[in-house]
Amino acid sequence: MDYKDILNSLNVIQNDVKKLCDNEYPEVKPYMSVVEFGRLVDESILQVRERKSESELFRQMFNNDDYYENLSSYMKQLTRSLVAQIEKNGVYTDVNNNMQKNLSNVTSLIEVLTAEYQTLLKADKKNYFKKNTAKLEEIASIVKTLAIAQKNITMFIRYNSAIIANVILKNFKSLFKFFNNAILLAKSRQDELLLIEIAGMSDLIVSNVSPVLSSGKSLKQNELIYHSLIYELKRLRKLAIDD
Repeated sequence: MDYKDILNSLNVIQNDVKKLCDNEYPEVKPYMSVVEFGRLVDESILQVRERKSESELFRQMFNNDDYYENLSSYMKQLTRSLVAQIEKNGVYTDVNNNMQKNLSNVTSLIEVLTAEYQTLLKADKKNYFKKNTAKLEEIASIVKTLAIAQKNITMFIRYNSAIIANVILKNFKSLFKFFNNAILLAKSRQDELLLIEIAGMSDLIVSNVSPVLSSGKSLKQNELIYHSLIYELKRLRKLAIDD
């Protein structure tokens, strides 16, 4: 194994961590409670069911010969608006995405080095003379450093994702209406490309919000709102791609 390349990768990651990741982050309180969110969703769903088609205002704005270009353009504007609100709160999505890549790289390196450590340890157990002691110590040291970086990056991403989630919660009612109207229009036009684009936007939002959740299968009371938000975003995506 080329430890030089691993150490080079580690140095790059550590530099990012030192520049961006503090040891502590203030608590981010959800924009609304899970009860308030549930009520908002129920009201929005009821409006959609009663209407059964896109709203009159939406129809006038988008249901024309240039509907695809207009909707696609509006989705880009909507994305820019959300990004601007997120950045106003001190979070930059490109930086957050870069740190998610760093976290993935760190996790992969830990897995590779752990497997290498076990292989070397197993080989030493078969021999009276321990030839891999120095390598084992080096790997253990690198893994320890990676584990610290992994913890710091996770805290950074989780904090940023909580900020992003609050922006989405604040805009959820308008997002929900837009997605439903756009899906109804796309299906009436049998426009699979537009439906894929809508589903892709939902996926993008979910990928930026999901890291706010703690690892593990148990549900934490203060994270229920985020589970509900992600569930509704995924349900919109399913509505777009299902027949």
